[in-house]
Amino acid sequence: MEKEIKEIKKYLELAENYFTNYRKFFISKQYTKASEFLWGSVNALANALSLIKKGERLGTHREMITFLEEIARNDKEMLEEIEKAEKLHINFYHSLLDEKRFEEAAYKVEKLVERLKKLVDNDLINIVKSL
Repeated sequence: MEKEIKEIKKYLELAENYFTNYRKFFISKQYTKASEFLWGSVNALANALSLIKKGERLGTHREMITFLEEIARNDKEMLEEIEKAEKLHINFYHSLLDEKRFEEAAYKVEKLVERLKKLVDNDLINIVKSL
């Protein structure tokens, strides 16, 4: 279990680094680049959560979205946040969102990041208690 905890912590650090970079690019209004860093933060947290819940990393984009949707299955707001995260991921490649739509989507995805962090933190606390 020690190896898994190290890997989960690695994903948490990665998520934090991505989020820090997202904020830098957001502040400088480089929304295309900010999109990918915010998406990266979601991705890293989803992988940490998957390691905890399933014992494995998520291999593909579709696996990640399916996993997140399973977690959010009865939470309409979280499902919307996941949808916005996907839009930001697409925005990195196609630069589709204007400033207003980017900021609206980013606000929702920031909430998703906070939710995922709390889920990972709570699960890690339970793992450590059970050791």
